[in-house]
Parts: sequence; structure tokens; C-alpha cells
Amino acid sequence: MFRQSFFRYFSSQELNSRLIELPYKGSEMSFVIILPNDRNGLSKLKTQINAINFDKAFKSMDRKYVNLFLPKFKSEKEYDLMKDINPKPIALTSESDLSRLSTSCDKTVSQIKHKTFISVDEYGTEAAAVTAIVMKGRSGHIIISPPIEFRVDHPFLYYIIDKTNGMIMFSG
Repeated sequence: MFRQSFFRYFSSQELNSRLIELPYKGSEMSFVIILPNDRNGLSKLKTQINAINFDKAFKSMDRKYVNLFLPKFKSEKEYDLMKDINPKPIALTSESDLSRLSTSCDKTVSQIKHKTFISVDEYGTEAAAVTAIVMKGRSGHIIISPPIEFRVDHPFLYYIIDKTNGMIMFSG
């Protein structure tokens, strides 16, 4: 996909990366790409990025005229949170008292599954996430001058951000 337009952009020396923000209609949500300067720099970026340096870079972004080259992509991932969360919080152990949630099961959490999906193409972004908590016998659901060339042609990070509160809704 290609688009030439004004975007919020920043080149971060601290992260050795460039950032671009693609606003969604209404400007309350946006899709932020962090592209490492080094073609194989994603692993290093993932170890050094944190809430403080991301926020600093995000707030440093300025409107620039950009030639944006962005691939279409899809990503899906499923997590078994009972295996991935260690140590377990008390609510996920046999010592928890979940008796007020149901009268028809033995009230222990047996599974927590989390699944995410994102698709980015020339028509926009589609993203979803669902978490299912399974108790023995029951289940429930808890239901990102001349143009600067920004060519996304190697691994990158992305975030879908709710700009009204700064919350990261999706990342990958």
C-alpha cells in the first residue's frame, strides 16, 4: 500500500527507530508504527522500549510530509493464560472463593484463553480480542519540505492507541 500525505512522524535516536502515526477517522484512535533503523533491529527494540521512552517519542512526533509504503498484513495469536501467568494470582488458585459467581459448578478456574486478531489493508484496520474464562462446568466471556520515505519493509512494532486516554488497545 502507498500513501503520500502529512503524518505525525519522529526519528528517535534513543530507540534507534522511526515512528509514524496513522490516525483513524475521528482522530480518537490511531495506528502507530515503530520501525527500527536496522533491518534486524526488532529484537533489540523490543528489549529497550518501555512506557517512558515510548511516551517521550510519541509526544515528540511532528507533522511531516511522508511517502508511506506499508504492507498489508494479518496476525492472529491465541494464548493459554493459565499456562502463561506465573506465579498465579489468588483468583486462579484453588484457594480462591468464587462461590458468588455460580451455584452450579465447583467454582475453580480451569482455563483462561485469550485470542487476538488484526488485519491491516488499504481499507483500514480490523482488530478484535476475546478472553474466555472457563470454570469447571461453566464458561464466561470478557468481552493503534520533500516527503520523508517511510518504507515498512522489515519487522516492526505497532500499537493501536486510544488517544483520549493514552491506552494501548492492541500491539504486535
